[in-house]
Parts: sequence; C-alpha cells; structure tokens
Amino acid sequence: MKLATCCALALVLIAGLLLPGLAKAEGSRPIQLSLVPSIQLFPQDTSIQGIRLAIAGSNVKVSGLDVGIALITKGPFSGVSIGIANVVDGDVTGLQWSAVNYTRANVQGMQWGWYNRASSMTGVQWGLVNQDEADFNGWQWGAANLVQKGHSEGFLLGFVNVTEDMNGFQLGLVNMTNHMHGLQIGLVNVIKSKENLPILPIVNWMF
Repeated sequence: MKLATCCALALVLIAGLLLPGLAKAEGSRPIQLSLVPSIQLFPQDTSIQGIRLAIAGSNVKVSGLDVGIALITKGPFSGVSIGIANVVDGDVTGLQWSAVNYTRANVQGMQWGWYNRASSMTGVQWGLVNQDEADFNGWQWGAANLVQKGHSEGFLLGFVNVTEDMNGFQLGLVNMTNHMHGLQIGLVNVIKSKENLPILPIVNWMF
C-alpha cells in the first residue's frame, strides 16, 4: 500500500515537472491525475477534456474517460465514467458505471450501478435502486424503480415500481402509479386515479 502511494505521488510530481502552466484554472487540460482533490495535477476549477485518473478527484467539467474510486464533477460530464462513487452536479451525457451514480441534474445515456439517481433521465438505468426526481423516459431495471414526480414513459422492470404518471409498461411484484396510460403486470397493481378497480392482482390497465 505504501509503495503504491509513493509511486502515485511520484507520478504526479514528475508530470507536474514535465507539463508547464499547471495552475491555469480557466483552461481545459487533456489529462488529470489525482490522489485527493487537494493533491491533483491540475486545480479543481480546471476543465478536463480527455482522461481523468483519480483515487478521489474533483473538477469543474469533465469530457472523455473518467476512471477512479471517488469521482466528482461540479459541472457537466460527457463520456464514460467508471468508478465506485460518481457524483455530478451538472448534466450527464454518456455512461456512468459505478456502485453509486448520483447526478443532481439531468442524464442522457445510461446509469449502471447499485444505486442510480438523477433529476430527470432519458435512457437506461440498471441497478438495485433507480431513483429519478422528475421525468423518466426509457428503461429501468432494478429491485426498486422510483420516479417520484413528473412523467414516466417506457418500460419499468423490478420488484417494486413506483411512479407519479406512467405511460408504458410496468412489470414487477408491486406496481404503483397515480396516473396510467398503459399496462401493469404483477402480484399487486395499483392505479390510484382509476375509478373502478384501482387495485388488481396479476394485471391492471388504463388507456
């Protein structure tokens, strides 16, 4: 462990000596190497367009390949991100593949992990828990699929599927929505706005 840490520190120092103009905060850089946000090749307010390799790294914007343990982007991210924890404050375009994918804004693409969260999502979410605060459009596959507000359109496959306004197909043990235009198949199916038989076993629908 000590050897790996020393090697990583040496790599950062050597790169710092070879690459001029490290502190130019407003410009974008093609590569970022980071141990922690306070010990990285370029400052946190630098945009990265290329590759970021980090044990724990933070930048204002990242485009390209992002690999590490704890990956933080304060603004938008576009590309492919692979890690353990992935936190993005801005919009995401591309793939997030981590144990935890937490995006505070909108996602266009795919989130694949144990816990996936977005403000709104267009694309695919695969995980144990998939959570969207607003609109969802695409395919969710997980133990629990939760779209708390807004409109959902597409296919939800899980043990528990909960939406506010659903247009499409829910398949699970428990399916629940306030408004529905489509089909539910599961052990318990609930369409709260349905006047007649809002709760049905096996299959429920509203068109």
